[in-house]
Amino acid sequence: KPGAVHDADVVRLWAIAGEGIAYKSWLDVREDVLSGRLEILLAQHLGELSPLNLVCPHRKQYSPAVRQLHQMLSRHLAPFAADMAAALANAEIPDSTA
Repeated sequence: KPGAVHDADVVRLWAIAGEGIAYKSWLDVREDVLSGRLEILLAQHLGELSPLNLVCPHRKQYSPAVRQLHQMLSRHLAPFAADMAAALANAEIPDSTA
């Protein structure tokens, strides 16, 4: 029976070490997949979408600092979506008709 692990980075490190399969967020494994330390398995079975939300008061009440944070996060995270799409496009998907 598999045990429970409550440290997400330990799971990631075990997967890198070849100790098993990890079900992880793209934010956690992006660099590992792009560098070849990890590979995508079961690409045909995508996990749940986990959108990131910036929760703050009504838009009319955005402070300049919150507006800057939103812009910075948008710029920083945009490549993650593009990289994930490219990685999935290159992942091997088994032929289900075979």
